[in-house]
Amino acid sequence: VIKEWLRLTNVNEVRRFLGLATYYRYFVKDFAKIAVALHNLTKEADEELQTDASE
Repeated sequence: VIKEWLRLTNVNEVRRFLGLATYYRYFVKDFAKIAVALHNLTKEADEELQTDASE
């Protein structure tokens, strides 16, 4: 299923994928190192939302 996952197009999809992938973190060596790029994408989106809300 994960191999056939479509390209992630927005932050909600990234978060959903991370939620699923995090379930398997015990089985994937160095999962945190692999997933850090996706986590960073969600942080950047949160920062953009906060900036937009403050304007």
